[in-house]
Amino acid sequence: MADYLTNRDGIWYLVRRVPDTVAALDRRVIVRQTTKVRVADDPRGAKARRVVDALNAELETYWRGLLAGQSQDAQERYDAARRRARGFGFDYRLASTLAELPDDELLARIRTIIAQPRSAEAAAVTAVLGGEAPAPLRLSTLFAEFERLSAAANRDLSPDQQRKWRNPKLRAIANLVDVTGDRPLEEVTRAHALDCRDWWQKRVLAEGIEIATTNKDFGHLNPMFKAVERAHRLGLGPVFGEMRIGGEVQGQRTAFPAAWVQDKAVTDPSRAYELASRAC
Repeated sequence: MADYLTNRDGIWYLVRRVPDTVAALDRRVIVRQTTKVRVADDPRGAKARRVVDALNAELETYWRGLLAGQSQDAQERYDAARRRARGFGFDYRLASTLAELPDDELLARIRTIIAQPRSAEAAAVTAVLGGEAPAPLRLSTLFAEFERLSAAANRDLSPDQQRKWRNPKLRAIANLVDVTGDRPLEEVTRAHALDCRDWWQKRVLAEGIEIATTNKDFGHLNPMFKAVERAHRLGLGPVFGEMRIGGEVQGQRTAFPAAWVQDKAVTDPSRAYELASRAC
């Protein structure tokens, strides 16, 4: 994670520039948040760095919420335009593709607009002539879209199960954004996936992170990308396929000693079953 810890007048602060991707929604330019930790009490910033990491996580969650809200508004406008087009008897087509239509259909669309009262003309133009583009999908909105696509499959999950399903996917996306920045999904390439893999390998070597932890991230990213790509026909290909890092140590339950099994199973089978059940 980037270092946003700064000493200002003897107090440790988080200082971070607002990313370009969210600058239109957050006008602060520079974010400054105090950790309330004095430099004199924490000269190396060990305690303050933990506070900054927590503040930064909250800040990025806030920014993702802004982007998701913007995306949701755009998606709602797009969906409304599609519904209006169907109400007029036309398939929704983006303005950039109207030239591909037969002349008679294009004329029919124009006549439909002319027939509308002036108060409804603007909405009719947007619907019939494809004036509303779909919301752009970005890494910051990847999970929200994947969650929407998975709603039917997850309908019976309890709140705790939903939390366990959701949190590791959000962490995997946050780690990817740390490496690549928050970019449109159409721009995410195999090269970005390999950059993420290199980033994880360096952390494994420098910080002693378990390889299983890195592979869990790829195990979450790959199905999310595949599901969203299928739904939106992005043509990305298997961006995160076969990204797992080798050398993962598989956990294995310790076997019961043979002598214990022979003694307990023969002398007290019910006790052996109870202890074995607890061990599982």
